[in-house]
Amino acid sequence: MFIVVLLSLPTTLSLILWSLGYYVRRQKPIRSKIQSVNLGIVIPAHNEEKGIARTIRSLKHFNRDIIVIADNCSDKTAEVALKEGASVIHRESPIKGKPAALNEAFSQLKGMNYSHYLIIDADTEVSSNLVYEIEKQLERGFDLVQAHYTVKRHDPESRLYYLKLESMNHLRPKARQNLSLAPGCYGNGFALSKSITDNFPFHEELAEDLSLFYQLALNNKELVFTDRAYVLADKPPHREAEKIQSSRWDQGRFHLIKRYFLPLLKGQHFDLLVNLLTLPLSLYVLLLLLIAFFYPYYSLMGFILLLIHSIQTFRIAKGTKQDFFALKLIPKAFLFKLANIPNLFKKVPWLRTPR
Repeated sequence: MFIVVLLSLPTTLSLILWSLGYYVRRQKPIRSKIQSVNLGIVIPAHNEEKGIARTIRSLKHFNRDIIVIADNCSDKTAEVALKEGASVIHRESPIKGKPAALNEAFSQLKGMNYSHYLIIDADTEVSSNLVYEIEKQLERGFDLVQAHYTVKRHDPESRLYYLKLESMNHLRPKARQNLSLAPGCYGNGFALSKSITDNFPFHEELAEDLSLFYQLALNNKELVFTDRAYVLADKPPHREAEKIQSSRWDQGRFHLIKRYFLPLLKGQHFDLLVNLLTLPLSLYVLLLLLIAFFYPYYSLMGFILLLIHSIQTFRIAKGTKQDFFALKLIPKAFLFKLANIPNLFKKVPWLRTPR
């Protein structure tokens, strides 16, 4: 059982960090490095003909170049994107997935005069100030800027999913940044400099965003999170879609541990090492239940930290009465996550999340 405690310890430490960071009011860093920004908006898209027009329309008023990567598409994604005024890069390759698509796009765009790229998923709408806020941070010299990434709320399931993302993509990066730790990268609504795309290509794996985060953090690059602007996506529409997404994310975590555990340990990046080994909270709850009879005080402390984190998440998410009532679905979501554990030990190919 002591091994189970060790497995849970990074998550316990992360919960303490997030709880403390939530209350810290960090002063904005003073940066002397000012740079000019010529931003290109890049949208990787695989068979997104139904939603790509909405995404492009939410970006058109910024008057920035929009480039859609029609990645192995068998539908009319490219035609719809062209009709909406975007440029299109056609990609046909046996190597599938967003990382490979982005690498090829950046390679083709290398000769253009873009200094930075903003990555937006093809099922996304954005806040009216997104590009302006992103560019403001890039001009201050940051190598990567991550905007607040959330989802729409329209039923109890999407409200619970919204709270989950508010924990992962809002409270945690904000708390880490308040403690002067690297906030993270979350795969949608983030911008990076051309020098980053030239020197740190995306790895063709299931968690390319987190892999990029660890690469940049290991190389002391400057990352910043802003919740002054957001990208708004759709929740996976059904359980099978959630299963695909959850399996991809969880397998991706295992890939990252194998790749970055030793480099982070050797570089004494202990906060990143703790972050790397942090478990999904549902698995953490399972471990706390398993050790409750052997280490009751530790288990109780873990549940108290979870309660604090949940309250903080609800507050930072500006949760409503409807969001509160959606919490009754937590046991169902917990069982769904446990049922998906066997998939962690299977090789999961890249699959597009159904929409």
